[in-house]
Amino acid sequence: MADTLLPQPTNTIEGIYVPDGVIPDTLRKWGYFPDVDSWYPGDLLLTSSVEPDWVSKKIQQVQTSGYGEDNARFTHAAVYLGDGLMVCEAQIDPLKSIKEVRVTKLWDYLGTHEIRVRRSVHVINREIGWAIAVAACLRIGKDYDWKFIGGIALRHAWTGKAMMSDLTDLETNNKFVCSSLYSAAHAYVTGISLNDRGNGICAPAYLAGTQKHLADVEFGWRKIA
Repeated sequence: MADTLLPQPTNTIEGIYVPDGVIPDTLRKWGYFPDVDSWYPGDLLLTSSVEPDWVSKKIQQVQTSGYGEDNARFTHAAVYLGDGLMVCEAQIDPLKSIKEVRVTKLWDYLGTHEIRVRRSVHVINREIGWAIAVAACLRIGKDYDWKFIGGIALRHAWTGKAMMSDLTDLETNNKFVCSSLYSAAHAYVTGISLNDRGNGICAPAYLAGTQKHLADVEFGWRKIA
């Protein structure tokens, strides 16, 4: 089945994006690339799929048990690495044997996912942002936290409101999900935890909603040449 693409972005800007190499057919068909000039290394990227798979749908369902739908629709988080292309993420895809912290390309999400960029209010310059990016990369190869995700799913199936309970007992030391990778890198550099005090964890929906620790980064889109 062909990928379902986003409509043309409304915040397009003047100028074109000239690829410095290959780009996927899906991205070329959609036709736009973000203007990353305003992004810092270490910025948080949140994604919401146009056509969510069953895992994303389940994450959305669980997150709406405590967070508003507008934030719960964001099901994945990644750390921007500052080069215009690469992100560091904790990802799971059994069909592709992906179950770890890895570096991948931004274009994996362009055109097929809504992208939201946020920056920690504690990142006052690019140097701190670089440190967060490096801290995330130090965890490359670490295992994905299956126990955490599975535990939340089971608790939600039992109670219907998993996000309203203390979930800290489900986390596995030195294993990560997408949002806990960003939280761990942020805490390593700034000493400030990004966990929700209501349930003790850091979920994508929390990162999408918190105004205390994160602010949105505005950016536009350039037409691909």
